[in-house]
Amino acid sequence: MTAWKWVLILVIWSASGFCGAAGRLADAMPATRPAGAPTVFEMRVRAIAATRPALQARLLPDRLDQTPGNGATDYLLALTQMQAIPSTTLDLDPAMPRLPAISDKVDLYLEQGLDQLDVKGATELIGHYDGVLSAMDRAGRREQVDWGLPLREEGFHTLMPHLNGLRQLARILRLRTRLEIQRRDYHAALQSIQSGLAISQALNHQSVIVQALVGAGIARLFIDEIREMSQQPGAPNLYWALADLPRPFIDMRGALATERAMLFYTLPELRKATAGTMTADDWQAMQQRLSQLNAEMSGSSPSPLIVAAAGAATYPEAKKYLLAHGMTQEQVATISPPQAVGRYWAQTYAEWWDEISKWYAMPFWEAQPRLMEVERAFSRAESKSLNPLLVVVPAVTSMYAASVAVDREIAALRTVEALRDYAAGHEGKLPENLNEANALPWPIDPMTGKVFGYKREGKNVTLEAPVLDGVVGRYWHRYEVTVEK
Repeated sequence: MTAWKWVLILVIWSASGFCGAAGRLADAMPATRPAGAPTVFEMRVRAIAATRPALQARLLPDRLDQTPGNGATDYLLALTQMQAIPSTTLDLDPAMPRLPAISDKVDLYLEQGLDQLDVKGATELIGHYDGVLSAMDRAGRREQVDWGLPLREEGFHTLMPHLNGLRQLARILRLRTRLEIQRRDYHAALQSIQSGLAISQALNHQSVIVQALVGAGIARLFIDEIREMSQQPGAPNLYWALADLPRPFIDMRGALATERAMLFYTLPELRKATAGTMTADDWQAMQQRLSQLNAEMSGSSPSPLIVAAAGAATYPEAKKYLLAHGMTQEQVATISPPQAVGRYWAQTYAEWWDEISKWYAMPFWEAQPRLMEVERAFSRAESKSLNPLLVVVPAVTSMYAASVAVDREIAALRTVEALRDYAAGHEGKLPENLNEANALPWPIDPMTGKVFGYKREGKNVTLEAPVLDGVVGRYWHRYEVTVEK
């Protein structure tokens, strides 16, 4: 199986409502709800001041705890150990495929609330993974992560088998975290959360779009556990630990930059076309490569003739483009049709990619309306039908939303922790609104650029994280919070 087909299968299996290269990971989202309604998180927390020293609790490993080495090696070791555990030991159906079988068993316990958790069964299951979990803890505390992916050599054909396995490892680690929260061992739970969020940060290295989205999904698994832990008796106030997390948590700009380069890695002749040095042999080689890539994406047989026909149909438009971009009639007449078409394809691809990805340098609330304008223009552009390379330009608005949704959940939890701190300093009372002065800054919703919507009724508070026009409704969240003394 080629790498590109594998990536598409991973996306289909782990995403719902996937648009282009963006979407959500199924295991990263809260429970389903009716269309047009927000996802509601009901929380009952206790008033408690933020920790002092502020960072005595951390959600990512402290630099002092890091050790020399490459964390990717330990993650791969954990994957190997996980796959070596016999299914009979886990009381699983040996006929089932290995990873889904493990996933089913672990998910059975993850679906149980803390009050209903089968502690004995879950503890026995986790006991089989002691070596796996130790390797993951080590991996999260290494000084560096290098996956060693041959992106430059293989381009879109690069294999990424670690992604599926890391999703399984994250579930196992999440179950251990839940057991630690259930027995109120918050120190151990924080150590496990550090290991879990470290997986997401590890996937920021050599990241492409699908890897970044897997990282976002894993991060949300452990954000769910932070939300769970904050509601337990005696749980520490994690305001500063949440504030200390990287922003953005998922480096989607890096993933976009790598994804853009991947096409040029896959079709190195494009750089020659841009430089004006493409030969007839280069054109033939690119036809073969592009035909193979299109076949892998569509599931059809390679057909270089289709690419050649597309090039012939594009040639008149390519000449117009080159004339409009600084070349003279004489210069256009002297270059070969393949050189003209190759240059047109490479440059219009780079132009559209840059026009879209430049908005990732802006906060989401500023970028989102402009991104939608660009995407509408892209859908109408004549170059889209003339340039087969543009099929790999992603739907970046929804992809940006998927990554910033992680930051939104972190900011919402930080707001809850700020309310806990406020109540602790005001005899259990809550502020009238989020404009009221507070010892801790009220977090900004990274999707809207404003504080969260706020409504107080006694000791009950509703925090609203609204959906923006044009952004899919799954990011519409409502937190119904009760703060007790």
